[in-house]
Amino acid sequence: MNDVNVDAPEQTIAKARQDPSAGAPAERLQELKRIADDQRSRVFCVSSPIVAGGASTSRCSSQRLVIVESVTKKRSAPGPAKDVYNSRLWTARRSYAEAAGVPWLILSALHGLLDPNQIIEPYELRLGETDAAAFRSATERAVAQLDSRWALDDLVVEAHVRDDYADGLRAALVRRGRRLEQPLRGLSVCGQLSWYRGENPSAADACSLADAT
Repeated sequence: MNDVNVDAPEQTIAKARQDPSAGAPAERLQELKRIADDQRSRVFCVSSPIVAGGASTSRCSSQRLVIVESVTKKRSAPGPAKDVYNSRLWTARRSYAEAAGVPWLILSALHGLLDPNQIIEPYELRLGETDAAAFRSATERAVAQLDSRWALDDLVVEAHVRDDYADGLRAALVRRGRRLEQPLRGLSVCGQLSWYRGENPSAADACSLADAT
């Protein structure tokens, strides 16, 4: 999925506020705000005002969603979540999600579900470091986030996550009558990298886990 540029309307709004002589009337500022909000809704499928000051909200109506798990390696500075994570596996997952043509989210051990452009700080926490109760809680939290943000009827979630996490997500989704697909189930990290390259995962060469994850 190609990113939609939401910066242009907001930059125009800021410029007009700083320099009233720029010629953008109040009506135009309101229209630019509406465009920016609508673009965010289409990209990230989050609730956002349709008209400034209005009560109407927009929810995602896409019937398919890709969720990719975060990775251990991160950059040292804050930034959009999609840029903070940094490894070969992450690059492959992100490239797949962006090309899928449907909305996608990032599954984080600390944050739950993240929009790709959501600004986060680097952190140190891994799903494997949480106990079973915390693991189940994180799974339920992720699905609850979907409940609050998504039109869930007939939703299909394509999960690019580790098997035990996918099992938790599947159980929570099934209880709501939804479906989860996991195309990389049972594959090692090296096998996953091969799959993303379009190669036979069963014939994957050995790879460095430290470099990949």
